[in-house]
Amino acid sequence: MTLNRWQDTVISLFSEIGILETLVKTRINDRRPAGLDENHFAMLNHMVRTEGRGETKTALSWNFEDMCGNVDNEIDVLATNNLIVIRPDPANNNQDHVMLTPEGHDAYISAIKTLSPDFENLLSGITIEDLDKTMVTLREIRRTLDNLPDE
Repeated sequence: MTLNRWQDTVISLFSEIGILETLVKTRINDRRPAGLDENHFAMLNHMVRTEGRGETKTALSWNFEDMCGNVDNEIDVLATNNLIVIRPDPANNNQDHVMLTPEGHDAYISAIKTLSPDFENLLSGITIEDLDKTMVTLREIRRTLDNLPDE
């Protein structure tokens, strides 16, 4: 049995994404702020990407597709390091609202600046316009996956 062109292209796309994820994680793991594992760095990345507007612990668990207990542990480490702050959720006093602190934002930016030379070398043959086009496609795939019903 063989794959048609569509199936082969989709499998190749996700294979490349998986390989890229592994390679990028390896680079980031060598340079992330001391005391933070890849899950902590991913949470900082998420909070910066969402412009620091903050989320409930439940929403963070859903976003990371992880159990609340695991997310609580990650949040506790980030809060201990003053990278996030936990406050009562204004919409629901029974929940906590987690927000990025200026120190958390600075730690994230510092780590990204440390990584920038590596990424510039890796992507030196690719134009910013090509990267922008790729990002449009990748974001559309992510939005589609985000909106699929949970099984």
